Amino acid sequence: MTQKISQLSGQLCSREDFRAFCGTTTADEAAAFIRRVCRVQSRRELDHNPEARDRFHELVRKPFAYRTAP
Repeated sequence: MTQKISQLSGQLCSREDFRAFCGTTTADEAAAFIRRVCRVQSRRELDHNPEARDRFHELVRKPFAYRTAP
């Protein structure tokens, strides 16, 4: 079974290196960053809104993965 994007975003928010990437210090602030960048009210929307999902991958996930790649 594929992991939901909302679950992945929650896991990322708990990571200190992700919070540093977002310029935040708490998981709640990181979650707010994701919601703002992806233009959603709730991270659950990432599972059902294709445009928000694309923004998550292009503006959050890929840049973070690139920054943390060895």
